[in-house]
Parts: sequence; C-alpha cells; structure tokens
Amino acid sequence: MSSLSQIKITLFQKKDDIFRGHEFHYTKLQIEKNLINDVNFALDIQRGRGIINNHDGISIGNTLASYLHIHACSCPNFAYNFTNNIIEL
Repeated sequence: MSSLSQIKITLFQKKDDIFRGHEFHYTKLQIEKNLINDVNFALDIQRGRGIINNHDGISIGNTLASYLHIHACSCPNFAYNFTNNIIEL
C-alpha cells in the first residue's frame, strides 16, 4: 500500500491531503531529461516509487494520469470533493 500526499489541488483532493492507494507499474514512463522540469506532478509518494523521484500524478488541466489506484475509503472527502468539482466544470 502506498501512502501519498497531495501537492496540487485535483478533482478529488485538496493540497496537503494524505491518502492511500496502490501502484501498478507494468510499464515505465519515459520523460525526456530536458522536459522533466516542465512536468506538473500532483502527488508526492511517501511510500512507493511513483513515476519518477517519488512523484506521481501528471496533471494537465483537469486531467490526472497516475500509476496510483486510489483507495477512496482513505480519502474522507473524496466523493464530496469530486462531485463538487465536477459540477463546477
């Protein structure tokens, strides 16, 4: 089980929220070295490995791409945040 903290607001969590999930790494994401500073990560992996350097959740606009499968029960405000943010879209 991975432990994560939110480093950017997303549809389901607020910044600095901590939650749990598990990672599936059947592939490896290749990011060009000259572009790594331009990647906007939303998650800081406290236990696990993430995409690169313990970061996961590439965020572009309102889309979040991640190896993490979130355990929604570890996110007390998951449903509330998600439905409220969807309404605002």
